[in-house]
Formats: sequence, C-alpha cells, structure tokens
Amino acid sequence: MSIWKNNRHREKLIGPEDARPGTRRGEEESTLIGVARYIRSMDEPQSADVAIAIIDDYHRRGLGKRLLCALTGIAIQNGIRHFRGHTFWENRPILGMIRKVNAQTVPEGAGVLSFVVDLGEIFESPSVG
Repeated sequence: MSIWKNNRHREKLIGPEDARPGTRRGEEESTLIGVARYIRSMDEPQSADVAIAIIDDYHRRGLGKRLLCALTGIAIQNGIRHFRGHTFWENRPILGMIRKVNAQTVPEGAGVLSFVVDLGEIFESPSVG
C-alpha cells in the first residue's frame, strides 16, 4: 500500500495491484509520501511483520492510520490474524495507536518496544478503524 501526492496536493491511496499515479497518459506526476507493507511469518502463517513509513512533512495527518486500515483489510483477506512490529519508545504517534488497539507490548531494550496486535482490534477501535 502506498500514498501518493500530486501537484494539486491531492492524496491517493494505491493498492498493490494499482499502477503508480502519473504513469498513465494524461495523468499528473505524483510523489510517494507514504508506504505500508507486511511480510508473512514463515513460522506462524497467521502472523506478519508490519511496517509503515510516512515522510516527515506529512506526519500527524492521519496517513499512517489510512495505510494501516487498508493494509489490515488486505491482510485479513489473505489469512493474516496478527501484526507484529517494533518501534522506538519516543515514537508517540505509534505508541498511541498501538495502545488504542490493545496491542501486547514487550520492552526490547535500547529504547525499542515490540508489539503484537490482533487485526480485529484495528477495525473495532473507533479512533483507528
């Protein structure tokens, strides 16, 4: 999943099967501003490692939530039931989001926190899903 911005500052969420905006004839060129992905665990096929990245100028606009919700829908369709990930303790937006979805958290040391979240919790949380 990715989010692109065109010259008129319109944002477009792009799924894995969609063509990059601006690549079709007559479309405005677009800039990538965020991406989300998951990788299924070989040991636990119902779990996947998740990562979301938004460029700094677009933080705190809800784009990470949009990407997470879209990615969650795709993951559920593909049999994924849990996302796992890591974040830094100082990443307050992500810490807030994982608290809202009742993620299980474990301190890893050196300022890192690991988390596991049930994907159903993402859609059940009114402030996320």
